[in-house]
Amino acid sequence: MAGPVMLPDGRMVPSAYASAAPTTYLFGRGIYPVPPTGGPVTASVVVQGDTARARLNWYDAQKAYLGSTTSTTAGTAGGLTVSRVTGIPPAGAVGVGVGAFTALLCTAPTLVWGDSPAPWTTGRGCLEAVPHAPSSDLVLTGPGRTYSNLSFTVTELG
Repeated sequence: MAGPVMLPDGRMVPSAYASAAPTTYLFGRGIYPVPPTGGPVTASVVVQGDTARARLNWYDAQKAYLGSTTSTTAGTAGGLTVSRVTGIPPAGAVGVGVGAFTALLCTAPTLVWGDSPAPWTTGRGCLEAVPHAPSSDLVLTGPGRTYSNLSFTVTELG
């Protein structure tokens, strides 16, 4: 782990992953769902290293690796580069992981369903939210007000 890193656009990132030799890193909890329609998935990662690139790793329902889609935008040795990749899930894919391929430093991953990347944020975009529209089919499953089949909508206020 490296400390705080300044992104090319001047924003600070609280931490980054760094290595003395080019390495491949998978961000977060690893596997996220793919669009149920099979549509495109786009990721971006800030990378450093001559051959560093963003990568999407595809997985089946048993979490077996199916292959990857790698960005054509490579990093540079001396600075940070935003590397983006868009891919269509292969047949049988139900999960995707966001990674950095052969990077010396990597940070600020994003993942969206669609063919346009989302800007990276520090998680401070929503200051207030209200849950509403709870499901009407709540079932009391045990003592202490434990319910099942709960669903609701969250609206950002600010």
